Amino acid sequence: MDLPRFEVFVNKMNILSSSLSRQTCFKIFDRVGQGHDLSRSQFLQAIVQIIFAKYLRPKAKNLIERMIKRASNSANKLKLPSDYIVSDLLSGIRQFFEILIPKFVQKRTWQEFRLIVQKKRTSQILIKEMAIIRRVYASWSEIVSNKRFFSISHALGLIELVREVTKKHPLGRVLVISDKDVSTCWGLSKITVKDMDRDFERTQHMVFVEFLEFLCRVAHTC
Repeated sequence: MDLPRFEVFVNKMNILSSSLSRQTCFKIFDRVGQGHDLSRSQFLQAIVQIIFAKYLRPKAKNLIERMIKRASNSANKLKLPSDYIVSDLLSGIRQFFEILIPKFVQKRTWQEFRLIVQKKRTSQILIKEMAIIRRVYASWSEIVSNKRFFSISHALGLIELVREVTKKHPLGRVLVISDKDVSTCWGLSKITVKDMDRDFERTQHMVFVEFLEFLCRVAHTC
């Protein structure tokens, strides 16, 4: 994740407050990424540091304590927002993932979509065209450490070629999907890597079973 996308994430999640500024989030991005884009594990590290900065550092805790005191002294006995009851990192993480993020999740989750892919009719289509799909995968992938992998740049190149072909074909339907959506389909189709620090290169490539899910996601998005 690069800095512009990280900024979109910060804005969309609505996590900025009087105890957490945009500048603090950018400093966390630079500190965790060490001048580079964030990997998936680094992104999770950044989230933990954002949670600490928002709720648990001395400045944030003092501010929240003043807000609680002001609310308790109010004649109307205002109900405290859930943000105010965060007392440790665990409750802060729970607050972030269970309350903040679900407000903005509108698309089908990757796990729910996988149930669609596993349905009998979808599987039958994939099995019927398996020979062609394998040839496409072999043509567009590369050998890395004696294994064949398919990177996000290969995915973008393949879909761009399909766009051009469908534009020229008089009887075909034009493939309409943005590069951003292609990248999203690629990322959601990935299987979680157990140890991304030791096997980071594996996160940059897609094996064949992931490629099958990628094709289904592209078709679903279109």
